[in-house]
Amino acid sequence: MVTIAFPESAESVNTYPIAVLTDSENAATATAFEELVLSPEGQQVLADAGFTAP
Repeated sequence: MVTIAFPESAESVNTYPIAVLTDSENAATATAFEELVLSPEGQQVLADAGFTAP
């Protein structure tokens, strides 16, 4: 594996929107997933994976 230093990346902000589509065939499942991701437990999973809040 090759690693390339990119120090500017520490200051970049990526936005990952989440939403349930109006005409979703599985709206209940999509809503449950959205609620999980936005919950404290979901936020902890994302933080453990290296994601941070802007």
